[in-house]
Amino acid sequence: MKSIKVLSYVFVALALVALTACFSSRIPEPSKTSEAMIAPLVTENAEPTKKKKEVVVGFTLQNLSNPFFVAMSKGATAGAMLHGADVITVSAEGDLAKQTAQIKDFIARKVNVILLNAVDSKGIAGAVSQAREEGIPVIAVDVGADGGVNTVVTSDNFLAGKLAGEYIVKRLNGKGNVVVIDGPPVSAVTDRIAGFEEAIKDTPGIRVVAKKKWVWQP
Repeated sequence: MKSIKVLSYVFVALALVALTACFSSRIPEPSKTSEAMIAPLVTENAEPTKKKKEVVVGFTLQNLSNPFFVAMSKGATAGAMLHGADVITVSAEGDLAKQTAQIKDFIARKVNVILLNAVDSKGIAGAVSQAREEGIPVIAVDVGADGGVNTVVTSDNFLAGKLAGEYIVKRLNGKGNVVVIDGPPVSAVTDRIAGFEEAIKDTPGIRVVAKKKWVWQP
């Protein structure tokens, strides 16, 4: 990938790396009017024109039934179009094994970069490591991922959870029972819950009476 360089990775709430190849052009041979004109212009070392290498981005999302993830997919496509790149978007449908297989497929296709919206931040580590070993950059979007990703592009989910907790404390006037809906094992969810718990810890009148596990269904 010596001829490929990172251009940018900017989307609505995520990042896109656009990699592009440099190219050289052949020096046109002038008309043979005189030896004085030909000698300095034509060389035997002139390189033939190289085709611009197509940039392909593999993007695997948790699912595509959630409007938020649909918006992420559209943002990736729009960002790719700006840089003449192509995006292969797939849905893991909440299945870690399926997402792992999708990353392995991206590796087999030799994509230039992988965007990962992990189903399981820890469980996907093996697939991330495999992509990195093959020299393919991996960018985690919306949620973090283990395995050595190049970077993570996400919002401050701890702060989001904290703001939600402060809002509930205010709306309930500091007293009430709360049920927390847990989610998939990803950093965004765990950070939001941690932020929420931080916000209510000094308000004994707010009690978490249950934690329910949310299960995604296609």
